[in-house]
Amino acid sequence: MTWLSMPVPIVRAYAAALPRLRAEESLVERDRISVGSGILKPHQSRQIQDRWIREVRSEDRAMRPASPSELSAMGFGYQKVKR
Repeated sequence: MTWLSMPVPIVRAYAAALPRLRAEESLVERDRISVGSGILKPHQSRQIQDRWIREVRSEDRAMRPASPSELSAMGFGYQKVKR
């Protein structure tokens, strides 16, 4: 799928979220540099590393599938098919 073939609501949602995503990436990079350079106190570094571990573990959990109404709101069509 390319940008030209993506549903418009998804492109708009991405564009709206982009500033927040960039800010979040900047904060993550700040933390990486701070931990890697050793300028933090040990307990500060450990807090950041513990947060990273929690984030990794939360990503391991399975996400629930999108509902038909959520798919429709994102511009995706769907059709129920009997098995």
